[in-house]
Amino acid sequence: MAFVRLEVGIKGVRRVQGAIDAYGKRAEDAIKFVLLQNAYKMAEQARSRAPKDTGKLARSIRGGIARNQGPLAVRVYTSTRYAPYQEFGTGSAARSYVPTLPTELQRLAARYRGTKAAASPISSKKFMWDAVVNLEPLLRNS
Repeated sequence: MAFVRLEVGIKGVRRVQGAIDAYGKRAEDAIKFVLLQNAYKMAEQARSRAPKDTGKLARSIRGGIARNQGPLAVRVYTSTRYAPYQEFGTGSAARSYVPTLPTELQRLAARYRGTKAAASPISSKKFMWDAVVNLEPLLRNS
């Protein structure tokens, strides 16, 4: 399975980690619970926004703990190889959408733009990134 890694950083994590260390495991467990619930919400929203031609893409979207990424890391991911093409679009569709993304995502999208001109460009579906953007205020206030 091929995974596309999309990370969303939150500023001030070191300061938060210091506060967590001061309060111990109970604080870490409570924060991990909130982060995990938000990852599930992002995955649910991405599934609802994903194209449903066969439903495979939507069914493949998951949220969970990001193993080996630190004690307070969660992820939302898909295991389909074609997800980036659906997310970012191809050809002229990608050229209009990709520049609106944060720099890190632009670099990721560039890996999937292809080298041949597509007969008919795929329009960007924005199912993953929109889920992150829509739920970011909830995450910040959790």
